[in-house]
Amino acid sequence: MKHEEAIRVHSLCKVLRKMDILQDVLSQTHKRSLDKYLELDREDDFDETAEAPEIQAQTHQKPEITSPNFCTVQVTDVFQRL
Repeated sequence: MKHEEAIRVHSLCKVLRKMDILQDVLSQTHKRSLDKYLELDREDDFDETAEAPEIQAQTHQKPEITSPNFCTVQVTDVFQRL
């Protein structure tokens, strides 16, 4: 929010300090922005959590256990020389 910066610059500048209406406008817009921010902050309150529905697992495939066939793969024994 740049409202605080605008109010700070207004207070530092001698020419701007003479404009009282500008100080009022800056203060009102800053207050309005803070109120709107607090209102939006309250809307995004995620304390209320929804319950997740129970999900039933379902598949069309039947599980099959297959043992590995070690005879089909040719392997050299690296420990044969030991």
